[in-house]
Amino acid sequence: MLRLGYIPLALLLALLPCSSEAQGYVVVQTSTARYAAYTGPQGDTVRHGFYTQHFGHGAIEQEGYYRHGQPDSLWITYYPSGARRSAVRYRSGLRHGAFIFWNTDGSIHQEGRFANDSLQGPLLTYHSNGQVDTRSMYRGGRLEGRSEVYTADGRLRLRADYRCDTLHGLWESYYDTGELNYRGQMHRGRYADTLLSFYKSGALMRWALYADGVLHGPLQSFYESGAVHVRSVYERGMLHGEFVELHENGQVLERGRYAHGQRVGEWCSYYPSGQLHAQGCYADGRYSGMWRVYHPSGCPKQLGGYRDGMAHGLWSHYDVQGHLLNRGWYLRNEPQGCWTTFYPNGRIAGYQYFVDGMVVGPRRLFYDDGRVAPIGGSSAQKEAAP
Repeated sequence: MLRLGYIPLALLLALLPCSSEAQGYVVVQTSTARYAAYTGPQGDTVRHGFYTQHFGHGAIEQEGYYRHGQPDSLWITYYPSGARRSAVRYRSGLRHGAFIFWNTDGSIHQEGRFANDSLQGPLLTYHSNGQVDTRSMYRGGRLEGRSEVYTADGRLRLRADYRCDTLHGLWESYYDTGELNYRGQMHRGRYADTLLSFYKSGALMRWALYADGVLHGPLQSFYESGAVHVRSVYERGMLHGEFVELHENGQVLERGRYAHGQRVGEWCSYYPSGQLHAQGCYADGRYSGMWRVYHPSGCPKQLGGYRDGMAHGLWSHYDVQGHLLNRGWYLRNEPQGCWTTFYPNGRIAGYQYFVDGMVVGPRRLFYDDGRVAPIGGSSAQKEAAP
């Protein structure tokens, strides 16, 4: 490569175009640069001709050509090692034409074209191993058309369409291993219409409808086997309407309703067998009223009430055979008053008093034949809710 900085000065000056405004050409030498210039009509120095700039250790940092004070033709920059860093063409002070950027090892980092200082046409960026990282299209400095992003081993990670620098049209993303993950449409940078998501196996994971970038309309998700997992409806980004979640065998797991993103009314959940698991109500997204929970056998497991989302009122717990284990009161999530525990035969096993969740007085215990056991426990101890 012929570097402008090494052209003989006499030959260089002979090649310089004449200018009626020029008062004489000079070669300017500074500690880091050397360039040709002429004196303008106002006595100012106007760069015109070769230009070289050096690192402190003397190696060339950049070189190019000025025409009447503006960069013109090919400009090249270098790493301190002497390896090329970039090559950019200029026309009348504006980047215009093909350009290229290199890594320190000489591999290409990016290449494309400028038109009047704006990116125009294909722009390619590469991984350090030479594989394409990003392939995009530009018009007037803005992304326009299809863009694609790849992993270092050549797998597609993202494919998207742009209009005026904004996502508009097809939008697809892929797993690191190359399988399609999401496919949908963008409209002015927002999700629009149907968005699909997939398992790595290719099975459909979810489909949903969007409007103006937010979920709006039906949404269904699926197990990898293809069985329906969730059926729901969104309104302006919030769950609204009937909600059903299913076990993979098709039995209902949970059923209820949403109103503007909050659970309302009666909700029921079920075991895979179809046996009822829990039943109760929500008000403004919080537990409300009596809730009943059952063992898989159908025997009661828990019975208690809620107020404003907190345990409140009489509560009872049962073992898997349906025998009462304990019973007592809650006041705003805190055990309150006397809590009684029972043996499977129904006899009292003991009782303890609480005030605002704090143990008050000793715990009274009984043998299963009804005899009183020795007094244990101490006062003013905080205990977890039964």
